[in-house]
Parts: sequence; structure tokens; C-alpha cells
Amino acid sequence: EMVAFVSVVGGRPASSGKSAASSGKAAAATCGGAKAARGCGARAPSRSRGASQELAPTALAASAGGIVDDLGVAFGEIVPAETEFAKKFAKRRGADVRTVGETVRAFFTTYARPLPTVYSTVVNETLTTTHLSVVHYAFHYDALFAFGFVEAFDRFLQYFPSDTERNRLYDAMTSSLQLDGAKMRKDAAAVREWATAEGRSAADVLELAASGDSSTKLGAALATAKSLPRIEFHVSRMFALGCVFVLEAAKVSPDEERATLEKLATELDLSAFPLTDAMDQYRAGMERLKAAEQLFAEVAARDKRKNAERLAERAKEAEERAKQAEQEAAEPTRMGEPIETGAPVQAPLSE
Repeated sequence: EMVAFVSVVGGRPASSGKSAASSGKAAAATCGGAKAARGCGARAPSRSRGASQELAPTALAASAGGIVDDLGVAFGEIVPAETEFAKKFAKRRGADVRTVGETVRAFFTTYARPLPTVYSTVVNETLTTTHLSVVHYAFHYDALFAFGFVEAFDRFLQYFPSDTERNRLYDAMTSSLQLDGAKMRKDAAAVREWATAEGRSAADVLELAASGDSSTKLGAALATAKSLPRIEFHVSRMFALGCVFVLEAAKVSPDEERATLEKLATELDLSAFPLTDAMDQYRAGMERLKAAEQLFAEVAARDKRKNAERLAERAKEAEERAKQAEQEAAEPTRMGEPIETGAPVQAPLSE
């Protein structure tokens, strides 16, 4: 790996017979150059600041010259690595990879409305982790990835303010990740249908993974993960969550879920850590979300209660004002007392 690294950054490693001598030569050149400027382990004669600044480039050149002589290449030349790994993925060198910022910007351009505070963390984390998986050189889309994404979205956002906004949010997230949201829903439904079939168990999932049968969406996803070398298959967070949700749908008990995930990883010749870590992260995230939702529900209930109390007070005040107005209207006033019926009207006296 170190040989490949050295080759990529600009040099060809020296042969083993001359590595020690070459390293010594490079070290001597480097140390000699440094001594000329500042002293390599020894006190240099005192010089003015200007003199030191003039000698510094000379020291750097001597250091670089020693390394260049050791590697046998021109300074600044890029020599491709000659390992099997480098040859296999040579076409990807220098590829234009989409950044996280571009994905997030695309999402907020499409979903141009504020997110509820309780869900903003979930959405941002899902966008970031899924983006890093999608742009990974060994990423393979499959139905398990789709099932993990769709199921996680539906579970985390099941109490989103409205179904219309939730669907709009799903479309914005998938489009910003350059994924086909409708196809993912369809593939996830196929996996869910298989996993929730009557009598399904963990043994059926493990048997399907071991058989390599690709006649179903789930079987094809497991077969792809099993057939590819580890270096060519990226275990994304959503693929791992898909495995977790499949076992849940197959009614695997929580006590046996971790052990079953490890068996599934063994059948697929994958590391068990991404699967168990995704399960732990999912459960921790759900606990945090439930606590946040409960807190917001309590705050909302308190606000509603306060609003109801304020409305009741206003209604009471309005009722009191109405009663007072009725009383004032019933009482006679000095300027307009009610005239009794049948009473003689006295004519005004003349002057």
C-alpha cells in the first residue's frame, strides 16, 4: 500500500537493494540543506535575517533534489501506480465527483420551504450519508438499498405534518441524490412483500443469501453482494438498514437480531460491523426522534392549553361587557326618561 501511495504522489519506489543507501542519501541531502539554512541538530553561525531568507530556497532545492535523485523522476512529475488496484480503477482517477454541498443545494432548491426543527437533523444526516454512498466508486444500486432508504424515511417521518408535504420531501431528497424515487418505492415494495409473506423466518433469509438465487428482487441484491469481491462492493448505510428491516419483517426477535445479522454477513462474505452499526445507529436515532417528538408534543399541548385559556378569558370579558351594556340600556337617563302611557302632556307656558 505504501508503494502504491508513493507511486501516486509522484515517484517510483527504489529497489530493495538500494533502498537503505538511497534513503540515507536523501536524508543526508535533506539534512545538509537544512544545516545550510538553520542547522540540522547543530547551532549555525549567526547571520542577519536577510541572509537566512536568501539561503532558505537553496536548502529547499537541495532537499528536493535529494528526494528526486532517490525516486528517479523529474520534480513535479506524476507517475501512475502499477498495483493491481491502481490498474483496476485507473479510469476513475481524476473523475468529476459530485460534492455534498451540491446535493444539499439541489435539495433546498427543490424543497424551498422550512423544515420542522425536529426533522431537520434526520433529513440532513440522511442526505449526507446517502450522498457519500452514491458517489462511492464501489456503489451498486439494488432493491435492498431501496428498501432501507424507503423504510427508514417512512419510519423517521411518519408523523410529518402532512402526507402531501412528506411526499414532496421524499421526491426532493431522491431527486437531489440523483435517484429514481418511484423505482425505489416499487423495489422496496417487492422486498417487503417477500419478507412479510406468511411463515417467513430468519432461516429463509439466510437460505436465500446462501443459495445465490436471483429470481426475486431481494435475492438479486443478496446475490450481487455475495458474488462481488469486498473491494468492489460498498456496504452503504441504506443497504445495511435494508438487511435489518428484512429481518424485522421476517419476525426475527430483537434478542436474536444481532446474531442473525452476523450470520447473514458471513453468508454474504461481508464484514458484520456495517450491518450491526447501522442497526445501532437506527435505534439510537429513533429514540432521539421519539424524545424530540414527545417534547414538541408537550410544548404544542401547553401552547394549545394557554391559547384555550386566553380564549376563555376573552369570552368571559366579552360576556361581562355585554351584560354591562344591557344594564346600562335598561336604566333611565336624565335626558331621555321613558314617557308613561296616558299621562297628560302639559303645554309649554307662554311668556
